[in-house]
Amino acid sequence: METRDFVLLAYDAFGGEIQGKTKLQKTIYFLGVMSGNVDELGYMPHYYGPYSPEVADVNAELKSLGFLEESVAGGGAVNPEGFEIVRYDYRLTDAGRRIAEQRRKRHADEWKALREKAAIMEKAGDLGYMELSAAAKAYFVLKQHGRKTTLKTVREMASRFGWSLGKEELDKAAHFLKTIALVTLS
Repeated sequence: METRDFVLLAYDAFGGEIQGKTKLQKTIYFLGVMSGNVDELGYMPHYYGPYSPEVADVNAELKSLGFLEESVAGGGAVNPEGFEIVRYDYRLTDAGRRIAEQRRKRHADEWKALREKAAIMEKAGDLGYMELSAAAKAYFVLKQHGRKTTLKTVREMASRFGWSLGKEELDKAAHFLKTIALVTLS
């Protein structure tokens, strides 16, 4: 399945909307991991964890085609560094929902699997973008390590990518990853 269809169906699997660019990236990342498509999505290390320029481009394309509408939330708040805090939320338009319906039919088996993976993620809890980022960073490090390891080693390896994962943050990430059946904890 093309990245465009994967992203479009991911929106559809989550009720047609995803709040925030970071949450979008991490949601697609985990759906890609869980469905075995993550390599095709072009994820690489980035400040907030795994990031795909390809997914960002597809998102912009879907918006320019009128399949997504973008809204801005949180304008006016300022972080400690003096930058305005803004969140970009995305929602399928009516045209986007019609295209998604066509893609569901074209990719019926993949759609069913994608919806099942989305349901598993939803059941694990609605993580904020920071928690989802921590979980994505932890899983990315684990995949790079390629074998069983400790949370302490994950924290140490994360620093190689410029990522900092605190103990509490990593504990929550580990719980999420266990809940969606990507890791086992002993």
